[in-house]
Amino acid sequence: MKEIIEIYMSRGRNAEHFQLHAAILAAVTEALATQYRISSVREKYATVFKMEDLIYLQNQAYANTKEMDAADKECDTHFLTFKSAVATYKNWPVEGKRIASEKLTFALEPFKNANGKPWAENRAMITNCLQVLRSDTYKAYVTELGLDEILVLLEAANNKCNDLMSDHLEEKRSREAADNLKVVRPQVDAAFELLRKAINAVYLMNELVDQNADTEAEVGAVIDAVNKFLLGYSATLSRRKAGTKANVKPGEDLPVDPKPEEERPGEL
Repeated sequence: MKEIIEIYMSRGRNAEHFQLHAAILAAVTEALATQYRISSVREKYATVFKMEDLIYLQNQAYANTKEMDAADKECDTHFLTFKSAVATYKNWPVEGKRIASEKLTFALEPFKNANGKPWAENRAMITNCLQVLRSDTYKAYVTELGLDEILVLLEAANNKCNDLMSDHLEEKRSREAADNLKVVRPQVDAAFELLRKAINAVYLMNELVDQNADTEAEVGAVIDAVNKFLLGYSATLSRRKAGTKANVKPGEDLPVDPKPEEERPGEL
């Protein structure tokens, strides 16, 4: 029988959790809930999600100020410029520069995706990367390629980001928002669980009693849409080792597990 699957939601990042429930609410429309007499269940779900929406967006509005965005972009640009410059010398005809490129490419390997990480992780990786590149093992290679100047710029940009990140007001607001979300998110998940059961019950009742083809198609389409979002969420957590993949039984009528692009949501 077709049904909305059950997954573990609590370990998703705030952005992932927010996006999941926003997508589900869009799929389970008010009109459909009214037609199948589950409006009260959907309304409760929508009401508690509005609380999460408000808290999440307020926090995002503060965290993503123009100043912080500009500083982060500047730091990422310097880092990518350094990586690009190192790669330029990969096949350089002068042996010394070619070797320097090989050594620095090896040194950069653990940090190569730093610019794609969430804010705090980005800062830590850049800081560690600078320490490695300025160590006795690699500093001569940096000089060989004439890249000392870009490292100075990278360090200055990263320090600016760290100063913004450690601002007392930001920490206070982030803690408050995080605490609020810790309270609201389980409420949203619980409200969705009721809606999940209600939709599954509608589909089951139709299959066993009414056997209406239109109902089967309409409610079945909603189940497919919601399962697509749930599987994507579950797969994202599984790849990050923050949870297990959804437990899907053989033969269940579910969409193929999607592979969404990696996100870089701002986190609390």
